[in-house]
Amino acid sequence: MKAPKRATLGSKLESHAGADLEDSFHCQLLTSPDVGWNCEYQFRAFFPVCDANGVLRPLVSALFCFGDSTADTGTNTYLTSPAFLANFSPYGETFFNKPTGRFCDGRLFVDFLAQQLGLPLLRPFLEPGFNNYYRGVNFASAGSGFLPSTKTFLAGTLGTVVNIQEQLQQFMQVKANLESRMGLKDTSFLLKRSIYLVSSASNDAIYSFLLNQTTTPEDFISRLIVEIGNTYVALYNLGARKVIGTALGPIGCIPSIRGLSAGGSCLATVNDLALAFNVQLDALQARLKEQLPDFNLIIANNYDIFNEFIFNGTSFGPFNGAIQCGTTNSNFNSTTLCSKAQLSKYVFFDNNHPTEKTYGLLAQMFMTGGAKVVKPFNVSTLALCD
Repeated sequence: MKAPKRATLGSKLESHAGADLEDSFHCQLLTSPDVGWNCEYQFRAFFPVCDANGVLRPLVSALFCFGDSTADTGTNTYLTSPAFLANFSPYGETFFNKPTGRFCDGRLFVDFLAQQLGLPLLRPFLEPGFNNYYRGVNFASAGSGFLPSTKTFLAGTLGTVVNIQEQLQQFMQVKANLESRMGLKDTSFLLKRSIYLVSSASNDAIYSFLLNQTTTPEDFISRLIVEIGNTYVALYNLGARKVIGTALGPIGCIPSIRGLSAGGSCLATVNDLALAFNVQLDALQARLKEQLPDFNLIIANNYDIFNEFIFNGTSFGPFNGAIQCGTTNSNFNSTTLCSKAQLSKYVFFDNNHPTEKTYGLLAQMFMTGGAKVVKPFNVSTLALCD
């Protein structure tokens, strides 16, 4: 990583349909003390600012999102026979007051990140008629993974998803679209100054291993790491220089997995798989740093973060991490969830997905957390890197 320095992020690229691509925010070296898990120190002055005319100046040019249901802002709504859907009540009942295709009562952490970066909420690439990509777009699809076997398993059991390889192909279409409108030079500049979020791998663990065990844990992790590495390198070759990756969380502790154990306890074997994967993900990050010196890849420590949410919830107010705020079946088409007044007391909204409160805390930690939360530095620092 080249140390952030005081310099403009860039000059005006072009204005299209109200999308002003000038970035006048100045880089500055940020310090982010590791103060533990408390989020009260968040939202400092280096967040998006307004100029003298009151125009918001984002920290980055755009945000591009790849991943699964943790980041899907509506993609699966536009699929034929999707594996999973969230286009019905009570999904979206808080912030949006209607279903939006998000697997949450409100905003996802990608929504909070966009807002904290000074960008609009990302719309799905598949949304009919949408092609205003100047501030980013969302490719994430609920159920997706890195391994082709994940898509194959779901296609034979539940339905269609857009996997990570297909999401990369969609991004190539976006890049070509931008190049046709802006030219090669300005598109390259925009992509270099953007952030890319890749939030996936849990579906691979579930549908390509736990429910379909045809190999050893070591071989599964090795294959998954290869695919993830290929994804990061592909993004680099397409112009990305600032990428957020996510470690696996304690997936043995999500309500749907807990329900498989006696007494509703976490499944240690599943968590052990996640921990072993995270070790190899750290090793991949180190290798890429050597191979691609100008590629800034940060990894969010979802495992320890969610462990804190689940087992030390009192640090964040009343926070129940053992069960979801209601009940839902495995295909998310039959739900009985708790009242809005109760939502702030739960880590999970349904039996697989967090509440908006959880995602808000997660995004805050990503933005300004110390090395315990995200390494080698946080999203605020990533945004200001050259």
